[in-house]
Amino acid sequence: QKVNGIVVGRISHNQLLGYLIRQSVINMEVTDGILSSSMGDHQEENMTTYMHPLHRATMLQRTDRGFGMQIQTTPSGTHTVTNIMPFAAFSRGYLKINDEIHEVDGENVERMTHAQLLHLLGQQTGLLNLIVSTPDREVIVTKTKRGFGLRLETNMTSNGEISHEVGDIMDYAQINGELHNKDI
Repeated sequence: QKVNGIVVGRISHNQLLGYLIRQSVINMEVTDGILSSSMGDHQEENMTTYMHPLHRATMLQRTDRGFGMQIQTTPSGTHTVTNIMPFAAFSRGYLKINDEIHEVDGENVERMTHAQLLHLLGQQTGLLNLIVSTPDREVIVTKTKRGFGLRLETNMTSNGEISHEVGDIMDYAQINGELHNKDI
């Protein structure tokens, strides 16, 4: 992702730390880390076998009131969760407001119209398997006398890219925005 506008996916852990030490405030663009790479015991034959590393799987149980979510579709075809009802019954994973839906029961919905998506959802009974992602968000972290209060971890992805993620957030971290362990 980015730190103060700089893409950090191509720099080493030491280079990133050297840069951060010289800063008093860091503006980070982050996204949720990898939360789930498969459906585990609940994997269905029609689920996608490859999942984008920033996508996560979630399962909703249909109730007599529906699946418990409202969706809005942008003109470009992005399907966004705009509301989650209290009766939403999750069998696995979770949804957040502003999550983007990529697949429904193994079917890519990224080019579907809103009406097509609603038709597909209306045909579903029982468990609904979704592949979703949370869009990037901006977080500002201010340096205190003790530092930024973040411990960063650096890993090499399977395709050879460098991935930096939040390992720990100390109690003295001054954060404006939503930041979690494993965010990248």
